[in-house]
Amino acid sequence: MTKIHELKNKVLFRTAKVIFLALIFFVVPTTSLAAALTQQQSSSLIAVVQSAPGVPASAFVSLITAFSNITVNQASSLITVVQTAPGVPASAFVNLLISFTVDTSTAQQATPATNQVVTPTTPVTPLTQTNQQTTQSSIYGCMSSSATNYNPHATSQTGVTCIYPVPSTDTSTTPPTAPTCSISSSGSVVAGQSASLTWTSTGASSVSITSIGSKASSGSISVSPTQTTTYIGTFSGSGGSTTCQTTITVSQPVPQPSCGISASSTTILPGQSSTLTWTSNNATTGSITSIGNVVLSSSQSVSPTQTTTYTGNFVGQNNQTTSCQTTITVTQPVAWWNFDNQSEVAAGFIRDFEGSYNAQNVNSVWTANGYNGGGISLAGYNGTGFKAGSIPAISQMTLAFRMKTDGLTSATIDTLIAGNWNFSINYKNGTFGMGIHNGSLEKSVSVDQNWHSYAVTYDGRNVTLYMDGQVAGFATAAGTGTIDTGDWVFGSISNSNSTNATILTTNNISIDNLQIYNQLLSSTQLQSL
Repeated sequence: MTKIHELKNKVLFRTAKVIFLALIFFVVPTTSLAAALTQQQSSSLIAVVQSAPGVPASAFVSLITAFSNITVNQASSLITVVQTAPGVPASAFVNLLISFTVDTSTAQQATPATNQVVTPTTPVTPLTQTNQQTTQSSIYGCMSSSATNYNPHATSQTGVTCIYPVPSTDTSTTPPTAPTCSISSSGSVVAGQSASLTWTSTGASSVSITSIGSKASSGSISVSPTQTTTYIGTFSGSGGSTTCQTTITVSQPVPQPSCGISASSTTILPGQSSTLTWTSNNATTGSITSIGNVVLSSSQSVSPTQTTTYTGNFVGQNNQTTSCQTTITVTQPVAWWNFDNQSEVAAGFIRDFEGSYNAQNVNSVWTANGYNGGGISLAGYNGTGFKAGSIPAISQMTLAFRMKTDGLTSATIDTLIAGNWNFSINYKNGTFGMGIHNGSLEKSVSVDQNWHSYAVTYDGRNVTLYMDGQVAGFATAAGTGTIDTGDWVFGSISNSNSTNATILTTNNISIDNLQIYNQLLSSTQLQSL
């Protein structure tokens, strides 16, 4: 009985001892490193890592503990010892420091507060230089192959500090970025003009621009859009696609101004007029030389005294200019006596309006009312009425004048007009008589006491008489000839019969606007004289 009680007491004592020891094991925080590593693991392979940013704790099967001042071939104030979860790759850790097998014989001596060396099962092999991380330090020897912490890749050791590269197990890669681009242009053009389109890019392997097509990654091109156009460039590369664009604004051209100008008569005689007519399009202002500012389309009568070119200048909306012109030629006579200065005529001086052949009142020329202004009256005395000298030779001629008779057929002027005596016009008893080289012409004319226009043209052989612009007579000489240089006389009377002279004195002939041209005038021109 006593033995049984002793046996029970031993069992109870041992049981209490075990419970006590167990309580001590779980309560006392001085558990050895080896015990800490072995209590919560099912494998002899343990990883010492620093977790990657963003990797949750669920990536690890067992977070065993965190140790301060524990160094496994590195300098770090915080080391995490974990067992990886099934299927979790090494890329889940920023730094896979080492894989090791727990050496329980030495680990039993260590505690979490004591530095401990864990013997690696395999040497740590650094990656290539381009993938190495920042140089790390160890407080244990590493340069000697006999050192427990020997590292064949160590570069130096100072005291207990070992310097060596730490390999990186981060296999992640930076994804490629999308291309960048820019595209620009001159901004705006007028339809029909060209503009420069320029683009640049980085990271693009292909480029396509609307309305243009495929192009190099950078370049420029000249474009001529007919309307406002937006050019969109699509730039593609391994990192995706990027678009950029530019717009060229196209404005329609402002229409150019145009004009036209014409004259109703492009050749006139002194004192005659012509009507200018002009038109313009797309103009805002206009002017014509010798006239001034004008409305954009109109007409106006002009009477130039000499050949004149009328130039129209018109301005458009954008200050564009255009011009047009026409020329009116004024056919100038060789001599022109209009007898308007009656005081000079009375004093014996008859002025040539053209200024070259002033005449002298020799005899029998009186002042008189003319067709337009002053005129002269051939009184009918013997001798020459007036004379103009040294008029050049004329091969083609037009002689024009206004004349009025008194209505009596007996009025006679032996030589009304004569040019160096190889051309002459006589008037007797209502009949004109004209003498030319080897030819003559006689024609009856009106004696109604009204003013009539007369003209004689001579081309060197043919002579034509016009009365009031219409042909009144025509003759052709047997040969050709020229009116020689010399004096021209007007109103010469050679009849000395006193009775006849009395008749002539009382039957006057008045003349006005006497002109000599060295060319043939048309019937239209003669009608305005």
